[in-house]
Amino acid sequence: MTSVRLFEEEEFDEIPFGDDDDALLIRNFLDSCRKGGSTRLISNVQTRMYCLQLDGFFLPVSVNDTEYANSYTVSPYGFIAYAQEELQRFGSRIFSLLLMPILMLIGSLLKWAKVNRVVTVNNLLLSTNLYPMLSSAQIEAAVRLLSRRFPLHTIMWRSLNARLPEGLMATFQDHGGRLILSRQVYIYHRQWLNSKQRWVLKSDRRLIGANGYEVLDGEELTPTEIARVKQLYDLLYLEKYTPLNPQFTEDLLAEGIKRRYLKIIALRKEGRIDGVLGYIRRGDVMTTPIYGYDTTLPQSLGLYRMLTALCVDEADRLDLHLHHSAGAAEFKRTRGMRPELEYMVVYDKHLPWARRLIWGAMAFLLNGLGRPLMTHFKL
Repeated sequence: MTSVRLFEEEEFDEIPFGDDDDALLIRNFLDSCRKGGSTRLISNVQTRMYCLQLDGFFLPVSVNDTEYANSYTVSPYGFIAYAQEELQRFGSRIFSLLLMPILMLIGSLLKWAKVNRVVTVNNLLLSTNLYPMLSSAQIEAAVRLLSRRFPLHTIMWRSLNARLPEGLMATFQDHGGRLILSRQVYIYHRQWLNSKQRWVLKSDRRLIGANGYEVLDGEELTPTEIARVKQLYDLLYLEKYTPLNPQFTEDLLAEGIKRRYLKIIALRKEGRIDGVLGYIRRGDVMTTPIYGYDTTLPQSLGLYRMLTALCVDEADRLDLHLHHSAGAAEFKRTRGMRPELEYMVVYDKHLPWARRLIWGAMAFLLNGLGRPLMTHFKL
């Protein structure tokens, strides 16, 4: 029988964390969260944090009610706002004409259906959540406990795909989870590379030395350099892309490095950091929530290529899969990264019928229309 318990923030000291890497990551992350709340770490994420124990696994849980200005990492409505902005900035005209009216309609319906009244399980508040391999019994126990504890909240699990961990998404579906398409992501492993892709990555790697950059470990960063890391992330993800992305603070960067749940690697030249990446690892998968470079420098310098080479080198060194998120589709394909459709899984059977109807309509529209469009346009 599965041992399951939900810990509130005031009970975090009672959690029987083990000493394995995953338990230490979750413990250190939750310790950071309770020192001033989530907004101290991510300024556009206001949420209440809990911890769910499933046998030997410990999963952070975020709970929200409205908070429509939140990042999509805790707000399903934020996901719709993000998709609308992405279409306006980067989508083709045909793609925009097809999807924008649908997204606007979905956004209105989601507010009416109290879509932000949601419990998000295994949520590290990042763009991508990585998963341990949960059993069927553990998923069933988690959904049962959370739907009883939060009877008016949708129970959600984000960032699921068919490959990592293999079989987990199907297990969620077998237990009545409603799959809703969110995006197409790219995953890398060195065993998948052909000779041409190896050559491309080798040429990316050469740029680091050719341009006079040194590779700097995050533990060597000064407070001034940590501020520069934040600035570079902001330049790329908030200013070039969208402020709906997580707005990380210097506190998150400093504590992530100190508590070792976030690994930072920087590119420095003549005393100035021009590029940075930050990754977390769970099991045999890593993902890079922190990515940034000086967008005022010439694109021909190749900072994005250099950072990609560093990501790949870390994955190769540690023999990990690299979950390299969404975007830059052709760039990633030419470097051996394989596309996977990513879903959120929603449990809503305990909710009033009108709210279930909205989730069903959202699944029908995004799965029915979004999937062929993403595949056709290779997004």
